[in-house]
Amino acid sequence: MSQNKINMIRLYQLADSTLPTGGFVFSSGLESIARLGWLRNSDDMYNYLNVQLEQACTAEIPFINSLVNNIECNDTLRKIMNYYDAFIQIEEIRSASIRQARSWLDILVEIDSSLKDISKSLLSFSGILHYTPAFTISLATLNIKLNMIKELYLYVILRDQISAAVRLGLTGPTKGAGILSQLLRRTEKYINKYSDLEYTDAFRAAPMLEIAQAKHHELYTKLFQN
Repeated sequence: MSQNKINMIRLYQLADSTLPTGGFVFSSGLESIARLGWLRNSDDMYNYLNVQLEQACTAEIPFINSLVNNIECNDTLRKIMNYYDAFIQIEEIRSASIRQARSWLDILVEIDSSLKDISKSLLSFSGILHYTPAFTISLATLNIKLNMIKELYLYVILRDQISAAVRLGLTGPTKGAGILSQLLRRTEKYINKYSDLEYTDAFRAAPMLEIAQAKHHELYTKLFQN
C-alpha cells in the first residue's frame, strides 16, 4: 500500500466525528452566544459559523503555515508555540486547548502504537502545547501535505460547531449538514486568501466571539464545559 493511501485512510479516521478529541465538550462560545440571544434562526447560525471559519483562518492558519514550514527546527517550533500560548487570551479557551492537545496525542498512540515517538517528542513542549500545534506537527510528521492539514483543521472546527449546535437544539441534524456543506465550499477561498500569513501575522477580527467565549463561565447552567 502506498504512503499516500495510508495517509488518506488515516485522514478519514482523524476526520471522523467519533474521534474523542474533546471537541464534543467544547462549544467555542456557541452556547453563551445562543444564551445572549444572538442566534435567532438558521441565517444567524450560518453567519456565525462563517465568522468562525474566517477567524480560524486569520488566527490559526498562520500558525499552521509557520509550524509546517519549520517542522525540522525544534527551537523555532518552541518559539512559535510560546507565541501561540501568549496569543490565547481567554482562560477557558486556553485550558480547553491544552486538554485537547493531550487528548489528540493519546488518540494518535491508540490508533497506531508506532506514533509513540511523535507523541513523546511533542510532550517535551508540555505547558505550551496547544491543540493547533499538536494537530499540525503530528500530521506534518506523518507527511500529510500542508493544504490537507489546513482543510482537515477547518473541517473539524466546523463539524464540532455543527455538532454543538445540534446538541443545543439550535438546528436539526439535516439542516446542520446543509449549513456545513455550504461552509465547506468557502474553505478553499479562505485558505487561499490567507495562505501567505505566518504566525506573527495572526489576528482575531471578531471581538464579539471572544466576548461570548469569555462570558461562558457566567452561565448559570451549561451543557458544555468551556
